[in-house]
Amino acid sequence: MRSRRDLLVTIPVGSLAGLSGCLDGDPPVDALDISLVDLRAPEAGLTSITIPVLIEVTNGADGDVPTPTISFDAVINGEQVATGQETVPTVHGGDDVRETVDITIEYETAGTGIVRSVEAESFELRLRGTVRSDGATVEFDETHRL
Repeated sequence: MRSRRDLLVTIPVGSLAGLSGCLDGDPPVDALDISLVDLRAPEAGLTSITIPVLIEVTNGADGDVPTPTISFDAVINGEQVATGQETVPTVHGGDDVRETVDITIEYETAGTGIVRSVEAESFELRLRGTVRSDGATVEFDETHRL
């Protein structure tokens, strides 16, 4: 089993979807990189299991990206298990922001194979979605296997 310390995946958001409208003064969302910094131990409850995912949003541009909203689908072993949305604080030019995103998988909607894979910490996690800020949008898609 891989150590959680070995996990550092970068999603070069701008390279996945062309320019998002930086002309007209829109924030430079295409300059954002989203990194999956860490996956924390899953937390099992009676009706669901939650995977805390630490993400880092880095702004490679000079301009600020005000309160970007990250909307995503979470796919484990090829099966969509959750959707979510996280709004992070303004990412100033050249800075980064870290946030924890909780991916909650409901037992009644996920197959037992998915739940067992998560409990065993042996699965493929794919996050795909969009980053939006003040009318500018860019897509991202990243997969990582534990």
